[in-house]
Amino acid sequence: MLTEQGIRRYIKSPIDVIFFEASPSTNLEAKSIAATAREGTVIFARRQFSGRGRIGRSFQSPEGGIYMTMLVRPTDPVCLTMAAAVAVRRAMVKKLNLDPAIKWVNDIYWGGKKVCGILAEGALCKNELRYAAVGVGLNYQSPEFTGGLSAKAGSLYPDSQPPVSIDEMAAAMADELYKALTNPSDPSIYREYRASSMLTGKRVVLMREGEPEATAIDVTPQGHLIVRFDDGCTEELYSGEVSVRAAEYPHTV
Repeated sequence: MLTEQGIRRYIKSPIDVIFFEASPSTNLEAKSIAATAREGTVIFARRQFSGRGRIGRSFQSPEGGIYMTMLVRPTDPVCLTMAAAVAVRRAMVKKLNLDPAIKWVNDIYWGGKKVCGILAEGALCKNELRYAAVGVGLNYQSPEFTGGLSAKAGSLYPDSQPPVSIDEMAAAMADELYKALTNPSDPSIYREYRASSMLTGKRVVLMREGEPEATAIDVTPQGHLIVRFDDGCTEELYSGEVSVRAAEYPHTV
């Protein structure tokens, strides 16, 4: 069970920790204090009852997961989501000895299923970013998903003992997020994101009218996905959704 005392014991970065037993959403909590909070402040919740993903989707947040949001004031906000994905991946590599894949734009996959989602939100003032709230939800010891989600979403350790406690893993994620989000343009972040992309070389379906298919060929330093259509034309996708064809990567969306 995630605890504030345990997180504080393991965390190494000079950041403020705020902990909730339950919260509607750690991103909402972060935005409510953004005007006065110190950069790097991180909000944890043992569970969320109105967790959100991209495009207004709900994000199931039962006890056993790690739900957190870090507040930053980046001078270069372009690569925040990319930096957050790499930060979570680094924590998984170092603490769990796993080698997860990153699915553009903002998901972490392990064992063919999504185990982590990321949602970055910000506030603009005169076209300048005042702050960014970067939320992360990792299914660490969450129960197995049921129904339609069972083929898409997974949990790292639903029925087994993880290599490190949930508190130690949460602290490691916070440390890696702080390092990555306060320097998101570090070239090593792009290199790792690109090398860990699960889409490169695979057939994907673009989630837009007509649902055209293409082949993902690369990711740019700005985090854009480059795809090539069957007629040879290429397109740079700045945002949106793609799904991987089942034959290319079973059980992923």
